[in-house]
Amino acid sequence: MAWRQHAAGELAEAGAAGPDDHAEFAGLAQWPVAGAEQVSLEGFYDDFAARGLVYGPAFQGLTELWRKGNTAYGLVRLPEGRSVDGFGIHPALLDAALHALVG
Repeated sequence: MAWRQHAAGELAEAGAAGPDDHAEFAGLAQWPVAGAEQVSLEGFYDDFAARGLVYGPAFQGLTELWRKGNTAYGLVRLPEGRSVDGFGIHPALLDAALHALVG
């Protein structure tokens, strides 16, 4: 079976240099991405819960969702006060990033 790429991403510290060094992320130099349409997240996690996927507050980190064609752009944040100590990437943050793919 051949591999298929479904998503790509890049992490950076707040205020760090943007993604200009990577051609595949060049469109992210502007937020929101030019030409993208915002997707309402009203009831987003309620819809998950209705399907049996109940996420606690720490795992409800998708704060903005934008689409341009078939591409989704999500802004994810950990709730205030969550420690990131001991993680390369916090599991809740990674999970929230994946929510952009189904939103």
